[in-house]
Amino acid sequence: MATKEEVKDYYDVHTIVKLKNYVYGNLRVDRATEAIKALAPGPRQYILDIGCGIGQVAMKLANHFQAAAVYGFDISERSIELASRLFGSGQIQFARADTLMEWNLAPGIQFDLIVLMDVYEHIPLNERPGLHAFLRDRLAPGGTLFLSCPTPAFLAWLKIHDPANIQPVDEDIDLPVLQVLASETGTTLKYFEERKVWRSGDYLYAAFNKLPFGYDAKEPKAKAGLAQRIWLKIQRTIYSKAKAEQQKRKQHIAQRTGLVV
Repeated sequence: MATKEEVKDYYDVHTIVKLKNYVYGNLRVDRATEAIKALAPGPRQYILDIGCGIGQVAMKLANHFQAAAVYGFDISERSIELASRLFGSGQIQFARADTLMEWNLAPGIQFDLIVLMDVYEHIPLNERPGLHAFLRDRLAPGGTLFLSCPTPAFLAWLKIHDPANIQPVDEDIDLPVLQVLASETGTTLKYFEERKVWRSGDYLYAAFNKLPFGYDAKEPKAKAGLAQRIWLKIQRTIYSKAKAEQQKRKQHIAQRTGLVV
């Protein structure tokens, strides 16, 4: 198993990939972001993006949930440095620590939306109990926890056909694993779906709600055909980015960081 320092070094080095994804777009990020909007509608007060990288998803969430305070967390020092330069603002703030349990977060803050976009599979098995304890304590009553992950089938395909894209920690995430996550975080798995990003069944989306008995959630009730409606909304998202928008993002990176992408 990779050491913590090896993992941090890996993500420090790969920030350039995330910068290119920000400039040119990434279908995986775009579709997961649309899924979040569909599965967690309504206003949010505090949002946490765990494994935020350079802050692109935190920025998208802040733009959509404009009244929310958005926090981004990552173990990569280089990622947080770039995120703070690119997207840090009065609405968005970023923090770094080796684990969430070591993050000096104010004790009273609870989040009504927590996002782990392509993150949970990279959590070592021995660190899951600490993560689950954090999620149990910090997800507010009525809050939503969203996960997107590659399916075990897609990871198996990558190991054979594209091993360079396997990260230092890449665990299989399936329905039984998610059921354990729900049990240990005091949440209920409300949505689970395997969907196509690049190949049929390559990614899964899961949403968990923290709804204590008798809690009057201010969320719309699920209706028949929810999964299909969500996916149709995601499918309508346009992936191709206009050249003008790409140039604008390149300039933004250059002005904030001095880097040319």
